[in-house]
Amino acid sequence: MAYEKSKKKGWIALCRSELQEQFFGLMQKFQKFHFERMIPEVSKMEFITLHQIFQLQRKNGTEKGIYVSELIKKTDALPSAMSRLLKGLEEKGYIQRECDKENRRNTLVCVTEEGKKVGEQVRQRMEGYMDMVFQKMGKEQVVELIRLWEQLLSCMDEELTDMSAGQTPV
Repeated sequence: MAYEKSKKKGWIALCRSELQEQFFGLMQKFQKFHFERMIPEVSKMEFITLHQIFQLQRKNGTEKGIYVSELIKKTDALPSAMSRLLKGLEEKGYIQRECDKENRRNTLVCVTEEGKKVGEQVRQRMEGYMDMVFQKMGKEQVVELIRLWEQLLSCMDEELTDMSAGQTPV
């Protein structure tokens, strides 16, 4: 029956709200996935922030740290939210913040040895977990899922560009 309806022009209107509801429902479930059950040491956002600091330090080839402003740009976080995240990571001993000696208006942040250790443990746990998930799904399906996500993001980006240019969605 659904296949017969799909041949008609009205199929999109008929199923659009249901598809959108399912799509956004899955997105919400994915966003709310309980990573903290796997990584109780840090929250999901703390892990992402810690990982970004480590990556930026490595990319910049510096042990001195990275500027908080650079981290904010990389993560698209609000300065107030980043400040709270960094405070929590600093209290746990995973990062260290200090004023830049060359320009005291800038703050540098770097991952401590304890932060590197915890980050590595979490990374290994996440990799092991995802290995098991991918094994259950099968390589071909994972590759197809990635391809579809990339296609979806491309279409979404294209639509946003069109909307910004004044074109209205159908």
